[in-house]
Amino acid sequence: MFFLAVAGWLIALFWGWHSGVVWHFFRYHQLCKVVKQLPPLCDYPKLSIIVPARDEQQMIHKALSSLLALDYPNFEVLAVNDRSSDQTGVIMDQLQASSARLKVLHVRELPENWIGKNYAMHLAAQQASGDYLIFTDGDVVYAPDALKQVMQLVAAQQWDHLAVLPRLLTGDYPENSVTQFMGLILIISVYPFLVANLESRCFAGVGAFNLISRDCYQHIGGFETLRLEVVDDMGLGREVKLHGFRSQLLYTENLLQVRWQQTVSGLIRGIEKNSFAALSYSLLKLCTMTFIFKVIFFLPYLAIFTLPFHAAIGYGMALLLVHGLLAYLGEQSKTGWKISFMLPFSAAVTLWAIWRSAFFTLKQGGIYWRDTFYPLTLLKQAQASNEARARIKKPG
Repeated sequence: MFFLAVAGWLIALFWGWHSGVVWHFFRYHQLCKVVKQLPPLCDYPKLSIIVPARDEQQMIHKALSSLLALDYPNFEVLAVNDRSSDQTGVIMDQLQASSARLKVLHVRELPENWIGKNYAMHLAAQQASGDYLIFTDGDVVYAPDALKQVMQLVAAQQWDHLAVLPRLLTGDYPENSVTQFMGLILIISVYPFLVANLESRCFAGVGAFNLISRDCYQHIGGFETLRLEVVDDMGLGREVKLHGFRSQLLYTENLLQVRWQQTVSGLIRGIEKNSFAALSYSLLKLCTMTFIFKVIFFLPYLAIFTLPFHAAIGYGMALLLVHGLLAYLGEQSKTGWKISFMLPFSAAVTLWAIWRSAFFTLKQGGIYWRDTFYPLTLLKQAQASNEARARIKKPG
């Protein structure tokens, strides 16, 4: 009984520490709050905004239009139609006809040993002329002053790489709850306050907004070194840190916005490609993560109903902390504190989605994504190569 009681307090300590991590992120990593203290730039560097898109006909017009309407003096937009089967390419061409800032590239066939999105970004980067490259998605909508604010901060801090979490547009109650829970997992996994620390192994990347200087991009080898990197955004952030460049992770409430996935089933399908890949396709890592999930999210509920009061106090404290943390996250993201009531559901759905990702990856012998099959043998080889390179760059 003593050890069970101690375990409860350890879980409470875990959530107390990570509550501080999340609070620090929202207190000190909000882009607009930091920029307010900075003067405007006298000379804005040229930016190349790269937008890979496949079958995004519902959002691509709105996303590209928001980019073309940016209040920034020196930029170009390179939109890449990655073998779309819908009207994405047509919409891009129509917008190109009315804007000199937009250049459209069409990928007709995917070369061997490339993830489709990675090749699209690689192709556009080769033709980009900006001092900085911004990799974004075909469903992200930008506020007119987004890039002015970003570049004020990048210039002042001399960052080589900046990832920005966008505002996630809300859906129904279950969708919002699961989305914010997944956001919580991301924040406590990345440790944002350590991303800028050159001595730390912590890194971050965001598909909605990954800015990188041209010099840094070329030095790390660009997406040529990430041909088969399934989690491409985090892979870019990892390479930046491995090569000793300066990186940071921020979030914004109003400069970028995106509806990540629609409905809970959409969220489950949406992380099918990345989840098992993030665990290096390792069943051992998957089982370890599952055990941790059960301990920090589910065990406290069981304990408070089965253990004597004196042994269950720590577990009760842990539940207060994690529910309070999720409520705080809900308030910060404008989805509301009531999403905290859905914690057991959100944790169960996320765990199910990760196991589902592993099951289909192993059953199929690879990943089917956007009508393209990527063999697991090739993906594992690329993963092993990346991990070996990381050990060389960051020994011990």
